[in-house]
Amino acid sequence: MLNSQMLWTACVTPFNERGNAIDFKSLENVLKLQDEAENGILLCGSTGEGL
Repeated sequence: MLNSQMLWTACVTPFNERGNAIDFKSLENVLKLQDEAENGILLCGSTGEGL
């Protein structure tokens, strides 16, 4: 059930040092932190990464 009191944050996509591939280990860490905080996770949102 959707809880309107819950914090929903958009997840960033971490890239490797060259910026040409997703850093999946870092992404896993980001998602673990989100899960531990019990925040809602907003997928396909906008964090301005493409700018």
